[in-house]
Formats: sequence, C-alpha cells, structure tokens
Amino acid sequence: MKLIGEIFTLALLRVQVLRWNYLQQKRVQKLFYGNSLFAELDKSLKKLYRFNSPFKISKQFLLRKGEEDIHCYGETPLTTLDLIAKEGRISENDHFLELGSGISRGLFFLSSHYGCKATGIEWVPEFVLKSYDISKSYPSLDLSFFLSDMTKASFEGASFIYLYGTCLPDEVIEALAHKMKKLPSTTKIVTVSYPLSDYLPSSFHIHKKFEGEFNWGSAEIFIQSPIAL
Repeated sequence: MKLIGEIFTLALLRVQVLRWNYLQQKRVQKLFYGNSLFAELDKSLKKLYRFNSPFKISKQFLLRKGEEDIHCYGETPLTTLDLIAKEGRISENDHFLELGSGISRGLFFLSSHYGCKATGIEWVPEFVLKSYDISKSYPSLDLSFFLSDMTKASFEGASFIYLYGTCLPDEVIEALAHKMKKLPSTTKIVTVSYPLSDYLPSSFHIHKKFEGEFNWGSAEIFIQSPIAL
C-alpha cells in the first residue's frame, strides 16, 4: 500500500508540474513574444528539444558520469528571470554570466530582451553545442557558451552572475563563493534559496532579497556583491 501511495503522489506531482509549465509558457508568450526576435529564438529552441527533453539529456549525462543525483536539472522560469533582471537593474551595458546555463533559454531571453552580453557555463556537451548552433543564426546578439565545470571556469568580465544551484552540494557552493569573493565589489551575484554569506559570512553584502516562483514552489532570491578587501 505504501508503494502504491508513493506512486500516486509522484504521478500527482508530475501532473501539477506539467500544468504549471503549460500555464507558464502561456504567460511567456503573452508577456515576451511581442519581441519577435525572442519569439523566433524560443520557438527554435523548443523545436530542438521536442523529441528529447533537456531533463532526459541531463539525466543520461549524469548517469554516464556516475553521479549520485541524476535528477538535478532545473530551469528558471522566464517570468522569474525577468523579475531578477528588473530587481538587479540589468542593462545593455552588463555582462550576464549564468553558471549552469542548461539549454541557454535564459541567455537568449536576456540578450534579446535587455540587450546585454550573455555567457553560459555548462558541462553537458549537447546543451552547449545546440546553444551555439542556434546563436550562429543571430550574429547581432552577443552570446558565448563554454563547456566547463563551473568551479573551474573564469568569471572575469562578468558584471552580473546568476547561480540557480539549489541542488548543488555545500562543498561546491563554498568553492564558488571563494572564487566570487575575489571579484570586484561592483559585481552583482544572484543566488536562489541561500545567500553566499551563509558560506562566507564576512565576504558578501546582500543588497536585496525577494520571492521568485519556480515550478516546484516559491523561493527566496538574493542579490549580493563581494565586500571589497
């Protein structure tokens, strides 16, 4: 009976997530498809993953690597990313860097909607290759994609860094915090569910804290900067 109950609960959660994603896409189309460039990009992106979802691709990659957590793929809803951009006052002068950029939907959105330079760090090769292939058709956008472990990547030149990373192990977050504390104090760093000061208390100043919606529920979002040495 317990197993049947668990199966029913998982099935119900899946239905709820699918419904949430459907309604979210309707909101995205209503709010952002007025930008014809983004609408074209987004449709191209969806077509690429129509028969092989990002979740499946990520799971297969993590299985091959022998990772324990093979279900850690997640995407930031564009309505939440738009809220982050507004709260952080992102502009065309910014260089947005996403750590764990996935299929790069957020990068395409911010670059086409806000005019900023956008760079993604991602360790799933298929995501990086497909993002690059799409970007070649849009040379007016300043987009870059790097296949790398985020703890080993360079953050140089970034003025706005986004780390979703709710499923990352503490040791990875702490390693990233140590890298980020060396960045210029003007750098804006956005994290979800936790501030970096939880890991390095005297190294970061929190500017803003607000709520954002994800397909699994709401979470606190923090905008912070390194404290100048």
